[in-house]
Amino acid sequence: MIKVDNKYINEAIDNLFHLIGIKEDILYDSMQKPFKKGKIKECIKIIAEYLGLPVEINLSYVSSHYNPNSTGSQGFTTQQLVETDAEKRGVAGIVAQVYIPSYLPLYGTSSFANFPVDVKVSENIKEHPDTFMAIMAHELSHIVLNSLRYDEKDNEIYTDITAMLLGFNEVMRFGRETIKEHQEYSLSSTTTITETTTYGYLSDKQFAFAYKEIIKILKQNKKIKKKLIKKLNFLQKQTSIFENNILKFKNYMRFLDKNINKKINQEDAQKIVLFHQPGYIEEIENFIKLVKKKLQKQQNCKLIKHYYHGWHNDLDKVLTTINIDIRQKWELFEKDFKTLEKNISFFHKLKVNLKIFMKINL
Repeated sequence: MIKVDNKYINEAIDNLFHLIGIKEDILYDSMQKPFKKGKIKECIKIIAEYLGLPVEINLSYVSSHYNPNSTGSQGFTTQQLVETDAEKRGVAGIVAQVYIPSYLPLYGTSSFANFPVDVKVSENIKEHPDTFMAIMAHELSHIVLNSLRYDEKDNEIYTDITAMLLGFNEVMRFGRETIKEHQEYSLSSTTTITETTTYGYLSDKQFAFAYKEIIKILKQNKKIKKKLIKKLNFLQKQTSIFENNILKFKNYMRFLDKNINKKINQEDAQKIVLFHQPGYIEEIENFIKLVKKKLQKQQNCKLIKHYYHGWHNDLDKVLTTINIDIRQKWELFEKDFKTLEKNISFFHKLKVNLKIFMKINL
């Protein structure tokens, strides 16, 4: 028998992170709004899609007294609620079942679009919406692992952690426990009885450990994203400055071409003649256009919410290469730019800077 301790849970988290990555928590309102309106099918579909399953939900209801272990329930994975066993895990009550067909498309493929999935829920699910959502995330996570042909696809602990990693960490935390109160009366007093039921396959301590580890991994990846966005924004700013200096350069050239009587030392004059060579300024402009195009392609990093193991490596390399290219090109261009700039009057430079400023802020 497998010993489930923090080491085992940590290994499960690590294995699954390398397999499916980690996702930012789903917006609770996106599930709550349709649920409150009684649009249960829509709510389940939202949960499925956030897990990466763009499936078509075929929903049916069963009595709250439905016995999931009765004949006809074969092939369903079940997480039942309300009464607890010796481990204080739910064993009866609300039922949510997802039928797993013998054939599933591979996870992430287009074949999953509108793939039919049969879901049964008990009529009393509205009693505990948070718990219902947590259960559905767990049940649909079975499909995720089965569609990946993963060895641990039937491991309930791995299934719980899959849901937690794929954006339902907070949902599982709020939905794994329900509290019911009722009064018992006697001739002399009224006693309030509180019943706390815990659901899922992790004990309180195990869940707390898994929950914190997942938060830690998510924070690390969000921190990396923040740094990369900062780097991207910096490069866009540098590109914009470079582009503005090209505009100044071209304006200074036109100014000197019109003011041919302006005194320029021989060394600078020889350099300025070279600036007029065909293709000189076009080559620099084309470089900036290419850099802007490359940076535009990386804009999607700002929208990333699903982080796979090593997701940032390629992006970091691209941004580092662009940074080196900009710096090297600027070092060459800066010398020529300064040669022109020192031969331009203060008032004309002020006029050009004002013109560019107005253009940027239009």
